[in-house]
Amino acid sequence: MSTQKTIEQQANSQENPTLLLISRLKNPEIFEQLVFLYVDYYKQENLKAKSEKLKERIQKELNKRIEVIEKDTPIMNNQEDGGSHCGSGDDLFWHDDYEDCREKIQINKDEYYNDRINPNKWEQTQSITESHEKGHFIRTFGNRYFRKYFCSGFDTNVFPSTTERVLKYSKKHFKVDSINEDHIKNYIGDGKRYLFTGYEIAERMSQLKSYFGMKGNEKFTLKHLAYAREHYIPDTGFDNNMSEFFSAITKETESRFIELINSSGI
Repeated sequence: MSTQKTIEQQANSQENPTLLLISRLKNPEIFEQLVFLYVDYYKQENLKAKSEKLKERIQKELNKRIEVIEKDTPIMNNQEDGGSHCGSGDDLFWHDDYEDCREKIQINKDEYYNDRINPNKWEQTQSITESHEKGHFIRTFGNRYFRKYFCSGFDTNVFPSTTERVLKYSKKHFKVDSINEDHIKNYIGDGKRYLFTGYEIAERMSQLKSYFGMKGNEKFTLKHLAYAREHYIPDTGFDNNMSEFFSAITKETESRFIELINSSGI
């Protein structure tokens, strides 16, 4: 009798997402994928491409950053955001002081949850947010290279919107109580610019791997994707643009998505 778990049994893992993230990053195959992606980025963009021992420098920097996220988690009491980071610049070696680019996690429970978060699952969403922001500190995928690379797994013209979400966005950004076509265009435009970046795509891929309890180089399949489309948001209570994320993975792009999630140091 096979002891391999079914996808349904793997789903909605209750293991801590940050520990799963760190475990994957320490897996030799995943780590090497990440190093290779950074090396290719620096060479393609001609950034430090002529530097000696580029691969070794990247390996050393990534190991240092993994050690940092293992130690602690900075917090904030900001009523606007669930979490933040400033580690998504173009250059992995940009910061001399890690404290300037660490992830920060919201602790203001009453102000944080909104229409995309189930307040009854606040602790679970906080754990996901913590891992997501720590991932940004490791995968500083802010450059156009990473946008092009990761967007190949999506149809970026697909970005569904609802009246409720556009109205909430417009109230926050334009201080209005009703919406018009311009508000909808702004919502969709800003949403696309935010979601379809290398660093945001990568961390949502990471969320999916953690949802299934993946802690090494396990392969994410089309069956995992199909299950997650239906169950991820209800199970976790967390929709940090995951609705839009899933919608943009179309029949035409899903094979490339699977290739990316399994080969990009996620």
